[in-house]
Formats: sequence, structure tokens, C-alpha cells
Amino acid sequence: MKPLWFFLCCCLGLVRLGLAEPLSYQKEFELQLCPDGSKLEPPLSGDAEATMKLVRELFERAGPKIGSRFVESCYLLCLGDLRPYAAWNGFMTDPQPQDDEVIDNLNRYLVPRGYSLHLHKPRPGEKQGSFSLHSLEGLDKRTRETRLAWIPRYRRETGWPGYYRWKKEIYRRLPEKGPYNFDKVEGVMLGYPDVAVEHFENLVWSDWPTTVDAYLPESRFYTCGLPIYSLRWQDAADPGLVALESEWRTFLAAAWASPTHKALAREQAFIHARRQRTLEEAKPDTLPNGDARYAEAFRYGYTWRAREECELDSDLERWLPAHAGDLCQALAENSNLQEVARASGHPRLRSEHLWSWILRGSCLPDSDAGRLFEVFQRQHPDVLLQLYRKQLNDKAEQILRRGETDNPGWDGQAFAQMLGCSYCRSLFPQLAGWEQQVVLKAARSRSGYAPLARLLQASPYAGKV
Repeated sequence: MKPLWFFLCCCLGLVRLGLAEPLSYQKEFELQLCPDGSKLEPPLSGDAEATMKLVRELFERAGPKIGSRFVESCYLLCLGDLRPYAAWNGFMTDPQPQDDEVIDNLNRYLVPRGYSLHLHKPRPGEKQGSFSLHSLEGLDKRTRETRLAWIPRYRRETGWPGYYRWKKEIYRRLPEKGPYNFDKVEGVMLGYPDVAVEHFENLVWSDWPTTVDAYLPESRFYTCGLPIYSLRWQDAADPGLVALESEWRTFLAAAWASPTHKALAREQAFIHARRQRTLEEAKPDTLPNGDARYAEAFRYGYTWRAREECELDSDLERWLPAHAGDLCQALAENSNLQEVARASGHPRLRSEHLWSWILRGSCLPDSDAGRLFEVFQRQHPDVLLQLYRKQLNDKAEQILRRGETDNPGWDGQAFAQMLGCSYCRSLFPQLAGWEQQVVLKAARSRSGYAPLARLLQASPYAGKV
């Protein structure tokens, strides 16, 4: 006999597939929809036009509000089977109950094709919901191409049962327990290259120039969470990383140029939904509206300028070794970093990039960046002094604005590298008393990070007020 709650749910129309909750909130719901992996539809395997046709189908099934999200690069790479997972994206302002039904209907279409959507409800009092996307072929591809022994092989023909077995197995296969295990598994799922996953614990955050971004300019075609990952500067020329960048860039460019995408992008319902999406992501530092990092904001007239990206990336890192000599000569003759950057021959090189390399070189003398620092220090010591002390003060004030933190190493690591280099140690006694106090106060606020604590006990920082 069925319990009374089941009868009431049936009367209210709440029971689907024998359960009261929406299907896409059920644990491992894919196993109900497609328990046999051998019956999956063939994968798209990087076919850009076929992927955009799938996007068009999802747009028709979901309607503009949700359907217009699948053109975004995070999702598109997953639908094209080039990555296993797409997350941190798809935020929906003030989600409605009918959105649950849309996601459920999409899953009934997608799961037999080797994809699934997972809903993430907003927390109490919040208005932001989101969904993530999974691709079985993307996971098959990622695991067959890896060289990391601890990543178990997944095969698409095992379907969703094999997928859930794989998720349990990868955590068992990790070499050792550590604070970054979740991040490493997440990196595998997001399709990041081996070097980005393998050396994750060696990355320095807080805008420190030893950590650079992957170069994927095509990913900015639509406003969305970007599928861009971080890596060590010395890994920028890794063959696996270079191949992945090329594959993703080629696929995205072909998708934007496809006839199906061009036709969809002309439809008024799609345009209206995308305009709203862009406005929802508006940033206060852009003019007059919209996030100027993205080409979409420019296309819709929400900004009249594109914001220059001044972070170092893998493309610039691959360019530097062949041009370090020319840059050294230019820096020897000219202390104006903006003029040196414009004359460099690289269309994207900015003064901020040059300064980041010089800053890195102060800590890594045996690198190409170290050559730039040496020349600049020798030829323009007064300019370097002023630039470096400003950088030091800015970093200290940034730390103090953040206040106490549960992870003092997050921004303390970069600060320790500055304070630990020989140039900074020689510079510190030349700072004004108030500057020294600001720097030391910031360092003490992160003294839970052991290298900073040791520096505070060593000359020239010890005993300072």
C-alpha cells in the first residue's frame, strides 16, 4: 500500500517517475533515464557545426531564458565533447519553479546523448541559481589523453553507471591526501591540461607574476564564466597545453563562424535574452554598462571600449624567450615601459606585462625575466626604486584592506616572495618610516604563513616599529 503522502502528491501532480522531487534534483538521476551505456547516441567529438545544431535544438526546447546560455564558451566546449564538465557559469537571476521543468525536459533529451544538466538552487535569501553540464565523451577524451597515472580511464560505452564508478575511483587513486585534492579533480573534470593539474599546489595567487593564464581569446565571444585556467609561467610551452589551447581555440572559432550560429544570432528572441544576460553581469568599473572584457558587451553597444587584459598569459610567455634580448636592449635605452611595449612588435604587449616580468625577475634572476630586471636595475635604478616601492605599498595596503583571512598564504605567499628577494631587502631601509610600518603591519597580519613569519624575524625587518 502506498503511504498517504504519495497519494497526496499524485493528486497535486507532483509525482514524476515515482518521486515527489523534480528529477534533476535526484541523486544520480541519469541512471533512471539511461541505465545502459551501450544505447547512447553517437558523440559529437569536436564537430563545431553539429555542436551548434545541438545548441539550436536546446534553445528551441528550453526557450530563450535558459536556451540562450548554451552558446557560452564554457558550455559549448562541453557540448562539443572537448571537456567533461562546465561549471561556475549559467547563473540565472531569480529562478522560477517552471525553470525546474525546463531543466528536467532538457535532461530527458540530453542524458541518452551522453550529457546531463545539474541544477544548483539559490541559498535562502539569495536570487541566483545556476546549472552545470556534464559530457561523457568529454570525460572519455580527457582520461584517454592524460599522462597522469592517478587518473583512472573512463570509457563512454560504460555510460552513466561507469561515470559514477569513475567518480568514486579517482578519489581512491589520488597519490596522497592533501588540501588541493578537490581542486585537482575539479581541474581534471574541467578538462584542464596535465601541467595545470599536476602543479596546482605550486601556483602563487594574488596577482603574482609567476602564475599566468591560459590564452583563449575566443572564449570571450559571449559573456560567461571563462574556461581559462592558471598555470606556472615555466609550463607555458608544455606540448599538452599548447595542443589543448589550439584545439579549444579552433573549435570555438569554427562554432562562432558556423551557419547555424549565425542564423541563431540574428533571431530577436535570442538577441533579447543575450542582452539581458549581459546586463545581469554588468560590472561597476565599465562604461557605461556591461563587462568590457567580452566582445558581446561591445556588440550590443554596452561599452565603447574593450578593457585591456593586463595579466600575463601563456602566449606572452612563449613569446618572451625569443625576444628577451631585444627587450633588454630597449629597456637599457628607455625607462618608459609603455613606449618599450609599443615598440616591441607584439600587438598585445603592455607596460603592465613588462613590469610584471621585471617584478618576477627581482625574485628569479636566472630567468628571462631576471635579465630584464638586471638591465632595468643597472640602467634606471631611480625609476626601478619608485616603481618597486609603489608595488610594495600597493600590495601591503591591499592585504590590509582584506583584513584577517582563514588562509594567510593566499596573498601572503606573493608578499613573502617580494620581501624575501635581495632587492627588496636592500630597498626596505630606504623607505619612509610610515611605509615601513604599513609593510610590516601587512606582513604581521599574514604571519600565519610560515615563510612570512620567518622573514619578520630576520634582518632588515626584525625589530622595526
